[in-house]
Amino acid sequence: MTISYEALMTAIGEVAQAERITKSKLSTLSRELLTYTSESEDIRPINALMGLSDDGNFVLTPMNWRTAAQYFNYFLPFSSNFDDVKDYVTKGKGNREALVFGKKQKRKFDAKMELINEFLSDENNDIWVWSDNLKVEGAPKDWRVELQKVLANATGQGKAKQQGDMTTADVLGAMMEVEGFDMAHVLDAMNQLTRQDDAA
Repeated sequence: MTISYEALMTAIGEVAQAERITKSKLSTLSRELLTYTSESEDIRPINALMGLSDDGNFVLTPMNWRTAAQYFNYFLPFSSNFDDVKDYVTKGKGNREALVFGKKQKRKFDAKMELINEFLSDENNDIWVWSDNLKVEGAPKDWRVELQKVLANATGQGKAKQQGDMTTADVLGAMMEVEGFDMAHVLDAMNQLTRQDDAA
Protein backbone atom coordinates (compact mmCIF):
# COMPACT_ATOMS: atom_id res chain seq x y z
CA MET A 1 0.00 0.00 0.00
CA THR A 2 1.40 3.39 -0.99
CA ILE A 3 0.81 6.17 1.48
CA SER A 4 1.34 9.73 0.29
CA TYR A 5 2.26 12.85 2.18
CA GLU A 6 -0.87 14.57 0.85
CA ALA A 7 -3.18 11.78 2.05
CA LEU A 8 -1.61 11.88 5.50
CA MET A 9 -1.96 15.66 5.72
CA THR A 10 -5.64 15.38 4.71
CA ALA A 11 -6.22 12.80 7.46
CA ILE A 12 -4.45 15.01 10.01
CA GLY A 13 -6.71 17.88 8.96
CA GLU A 14 -9.75 15.68 9.56
CA VAL A 15 -8.46 14.78 13.01
CA ALA A 16 -7.98 18.46 13.82
CA GLN A 17 -11.58 19.21 12.82
CA ALA A 18 -13.24 16.23 14.48
CA GLU A 19 -11.55 15.18 17.72
CA ARG A 20 -14.69 13.33 18.77
CA ILE A 21 -13.97 10.64 16.16
CA THR A 22 -10.25 10.72 16.76
CA LYS A 23 -9.84 7.33 18.41
CA SER A 24 -10.76 5.44 15.24
CA LYS A 25 -8.92 7.86 12.95
CA LEU A 26 -5.85 7.91 15.17
CA SER A 27 -5.81 4.11 15.23
CA THR A 28 -5.36 4.02 11.45
CA LEU A 29 -3.18 7.10 11.30
CA SER A 30 -0.78 5.77 13.94
CA ARG A 31 0.04 2.81 11.69
CA GLU A 32 0.12 4.80 8.46
CA LEU A 33 2.46 7.42 9.90
CA LEU A 34 4.94 4.78 11.05
CA THR A 35 4.75 3.08 7.64
CA TYR A 36 5.17 6.32 5.71
CA THR A 37 8.00 7.63 7.89
CA SER A 38 9.93 4.36 7.83
CA GLU A 39 9.72 4.25 4.01
CA SER A 40 10.31 7.94 3.28
CA GLU A 41 12.16 9.24 6.35
CA ASP A 42 9.80 12.24 6.08
CA ILE A 43 8.74 13.36 9.54
CA ARG A 44 6.68 16.39 8.46
CA PRO A 45 3.27 14.67 8.86
CA ILE A 46 4.11 13.55 12.40
CA ASN A 47 5.29 17.04 13.29
CA ALA A 48 2.01 18.38 11.88
CA LEU A 49 -0.01 15.98 14.02
CA MET A 50 1.95 16.80 17.16
CA GLY A 51 1.77 20.55 16.64
CA LEU A 52 -0.76 23.28 16.04
CA SER A 53 -3.43 23.38 13.35
CA ASP A 54 -4.11 26.43 11.18
CA ASP A 55 -6.46 27.89 13.81
CA GLY A 56 -3.65 27.99 16.39
CA ASN A 57 -4.96 25.10 18.49
CA PHE A 58 -3.28 21.75 18.97
CA VAL A 59 -4.46 19.09 16.53
CA LEU A 60 -4.95 16.54 19.32
CA THR A 61 -6.64 16.79 22.70
CA PRO A 62 -4.19 16.88 25.62
CA MET A 63 -4.60 13.20 26.58
CA ASN A 64 -4.36 11.95 22.98
CA TRP A 65 -1.38 14.23 22.40
CA ARG A 66 0.38 12.86 25.48
CA THR A 67 -0.21 9.28 24.32
CA ALA A 68 0.90 10.03 20.76
CA ALA A 69 4.02 11.83 21.99
CA GLN A 70 5.20 8.74 23.83
CA TYR A 71 4.19 6.46 20.97
CA PHE A 72 6.19 8.32 18.32
CA ASN A 73 9.10 9.00 20.65
CA TYR A 74 9.31 5.26 21.34
CA PHE A 75 9.44 4.23 17.69
CA LEU A 76 11.10 7.03 15.73
CA PRO A 77 14.86 7.21 15.14
CA PHE A 78 14.88 10.99 14.88
CA SER A 79 16.04 13.61 17.35
CA SER A 80 13.30 15.60 19.05
CA ASN A 81 12.53 18.02 21.85
CA PHE A 82 10.88 15.22 23.87
CA ASP A 83 12.97 15.99 26.97
CA ASP A 84 11.62 19.55 26.93
CA VAL A 85 8.00 18.37 26.98
CA LYS A 86 8.49 15.19 29.04
CA ASP A 87 6.88 16.53 32.24
CA TYR A 88 3.74 17.50 30.36
CA VAL A 89 3.74 14.23 28.40
CA THR A 90 4.09 11.93 31.41
CA LYS A 91 2.52 13.97 34.23
CA GLY A 92 0.40 16.66 32.58
CA LYS A 93 2.48 19.33 34.33
CA GLY A 94 3.77 22.54 32.78
CA ASN A 95 2.92 23.98 29.38
CA ARG A 96 2.24 21.93 26.29
CA GLU A 97 4.53 22.72 23.38
CA ALA A 98 4.67 21.16 19.94
CA LEU A 99 6.67 17.93 19.83
CA VAL A 100 9.07 18.34 16.91
CA PHE A 101 11.18 15.60 15.35
CA GLY A 102 14.32 16.57 13.46
CA LYS A 103 17.54 14.88 12.39
CA LYS A 104 17.82 11.17 11.67
CA GLN A 105 19.71 9.30 14.39
CA LYS A 106 21.87 6.97 12.32
CA ARG A 107 23.05 4.78 15.19
CA LYS A 108 19.47 4.02 16.26
CA PHE A 109 17.96 3.85 12.80
CA ASP A 110 18.25 0.16 11.92
CA ALA A 111 17.13 -1.04 15.36
CA LYS A 112 14.14 1.32 15.33
CA MET A 113 13.16 0.26 11.81
CA GLU A 114 13.20 -3.36 12.94
CA LEU A 115 11.05 -2.38 15.93
CA ILE A 116 8.55 -0.59 13.67
CA ASN A 117 8.38 -3.48 11.19
CA GLU A 118 7.83 -6.01 13.95
CA PHE A 119 5.08 -3.86 15.47
CA LEU A 120 3.33 -3.28 12.13
CA SER A 121 3.52 -6.97 11.18
CA ASP A 122 0.55 -7.55 13.49
CA GLU A 123 -2.42 -5.80 11.87
CA ASN A 124 -4.11 -5.43 15.26
CA ASN A 125 -1.31 -3.25 16.61
CA ASP A 126 -1.97 0.47 16.77
CA ILE A 127 -1.41 3.37 19.15
CA TRP A 128 -4.14 2.14 21.50
CA VAL A 129 -2.79 -1.42 21.74
CA TRP A 130 0.66 0.01 22.37
CA SER A 131 -0.64 2.47 24.97
CA ASP A 132 -2.11 -0.32 27.11
CA ASN A 133 1.38 -0.57 28.63
CA LEU A 134 1.83 3.16 28.87
CA LYS A 135 2.05 5.15 32.07
CA VAL A 136 0.40 8.53 31.71
CA GLU A 137 -0.35 10.15 35.03
CA GLY A 138 -3.45 12.20 35.51
CA ALA A 139 -3.96 14.69 38.27
CA PRO A 140 -3.65 12.96 41.66
CA LYS A 141 -6.98 12.14 43.26
CA ASP A 142 -7.91 13.32 46.71
CA TRP A 143 -9.45 10.03 47.86
CA ARG A 144 -10.87 11.55 51.03
CA VAL A 145 -12.91 14.04 48.97
CA GLU A 146 -13.88 11.35 46.44
CA LEU A 147 -15.13 9.07 49.22
CA GLN A 148 -17.07 11.90 50.85
CA LYS A 149 -18.85 12.62 47.55
CA VAL A 150 -19.73 8.95 47.06
CA LEU A 151 -21.02 8.61 50.61
CA ALA A 152 -23.05 11.81 50.34
CA ASN A 153 -24.71 10.60 47.14
CA ALA A 154 -25.23 7.08 48.49
CA THR A 155 -27.04 8.42 51.56
CA GLY A 156 -29.12 11.00 49.69
CA GLN A 157 -27.13 14.01 50.87
CA GLY A 158 -25.10 14.65 47.72
CA LYS A 159 -25.44 16.72 44.57
CA ALA A 160 -25.67 13.95 41.95
CA LYS A 161 -28.92 13.53 40.00
CA GLN A 162 -29.26 9.96 41.24
CA GLN A 163 -29.27 9.79 45.02
CA GLY A 164 -29.20 6.66 47.15
CA ASP A 165 -31.08 5.92 50.34
CA MET A 166 -28.41 3.98 52.22
CA THR A 167 -28.39 4.16 56.01
CA THR A 168 -25.27 4.36 58.16
CA ALA A 169 -25.67 0.62 58.78
CA ASP A 170 -25.80 0.01 55.01
CA VAL A 171 -22.60 2.02 54.54
CA LEU A 172 -20.79 0.12 57.29
CA GLY A 173 -22.07 -3.16 55.87
CA ALA A 174 -20.67 -2.25 52.46
CA MET A 175 -17.32 -1.37 54.05
CA MET A 176 -17.23 -4.77 55.77
CA GLU A 177 -17.48 -6.42 52.34
CA VAL A 178 -14.20 -4.83 51.22
CA GLU A 179 -11.41 -7.38 51.48
CA GLY A 180 -9.06 -6.68 54.37
CA PHE A 181 -11.59 -4.40 56.08
CA ASP A 182 -13.35 -5.52 59.25
CA MET A 183 -15.11 -4.22 62.35
CA ALA A 184 -11.82 -4.01 64.23
CA HIS A 185 -10.66 -1.38 61.74
CA VAL A 186 -13.87 0.61 62.25
CA LEU A 187 -13.64 0.48 66.06
CA ASP A 188 -9.95 1.42 65.98
CA ALA A 189 -10.71 4.39 63.70
CA MET A 190 -13.58 5.50 65.96
CA ASN A 191 -11.29 5.37 69.00
CA GLN A 192 -8.69 7.47 67.19
CA LEU A 193 -11.31 10.06 66.22
CA THR A 194 -12.64 10.16 69.79
CA ARG A 195 -9.11 10.77 71.15
CA GLN A 196 -8.61 13.59 68.62
CA ASP A 197 -11.90 15.20 69.65
CA ASP A 198 -10.97 14.93 73.34
CA ALA A 199 -7.55 16.48 72.68
CA ALA A 200 -9.14 19.38 70.78
